[in-house]
Amino acid sequence: MCGWILRLCILTAIGGMSGCALWGRSAAPLILPEVASDNLVILADFELPAEAVMRASVESLRTDLSSTLQTPMEDVPIQVHLYRDVAAYQSVVAQRFPQLAGRRAVFVTDASGAHIYAHWTEHVVTDLRHELTHAYLHANIGRLPLWLDEGLAEYFEVPPQPGRMNVEHLPVLNGALQNGGWRPNLDRLAALERPEAMTQLDYAEAWLWTHYLMSGSQRDLITAKLAAERRQELIDPIPLQIRHVNSNAELGATQYLTAISTR
Repeated sequence: MCGWILRLCILTAIGGMSGCALWGRSAAPLILPEVASDNLVILADFELPAEAVMRASVESLRTDLSSTLQTPMEDVPIQVHLYRDVAAYQSVVAQRFPQLAGRRAVFVTDASGAHIYAHWTEHVVTDLRHELTHAYLHANIGRLPLWLDEGLAEYFEVPPQPGRMNVEHLPVLNGALQNGGWRPNLDRLAALERPEAMTQLDYAEAWLWTHYLMSGSQRDLITAKLAAERRQELIDPIPLQIRHVNSNAELGATQYLTAISTR
């Protein structure tokens, strides 16, 4: 179990991070409250429902990251700000992080620590797992290349299951492939430096490369990169390492896309 304790708070102003009062009544907890750790604080402007499946999916993420990526993932303080009303959420993001407007959830860090802002939808588990992946990687590993940071977040937003397929990306990738104007290009993807510059196709391609590498022996390229970053050691970028082994990795990624699309 992850070791989280829940604080349910009422936001006294839209997007407010201060003036938060603990609810006096018993609320249905998202995270089991008897665990004696306080790294995750949920601030919501509504009473959270009791969802055992959702709770387990979110709680399992840190262990999932650690075991799959073969690197320690320590508890880190994270505040999660949840909004029932989409307009309230969009107002907060537009005012505070205008470059991230239009996203269902965002992860940011500032002087007060790590924060996740999200709108409560049917996708909330996916969104929380995605943004919490960013938060754990940022705190435990450090800054990663954008394509890998987003690729891992897209990979781990799906709870552990056979194949670990993010089915939202397959039609996007196959449609672009069939239209003839796109092919996987890791060098192009690795040149992107800001999340707001990434398109839906870029996120899908980041997931594809990550899934492709994680599916076989090339997984070591990712785990070694994370271990080196954790130790603050310099190693060759992953695209360069791939070229040492396979000069036509784009063809391999394209064939991999075709293979997983027919499963």
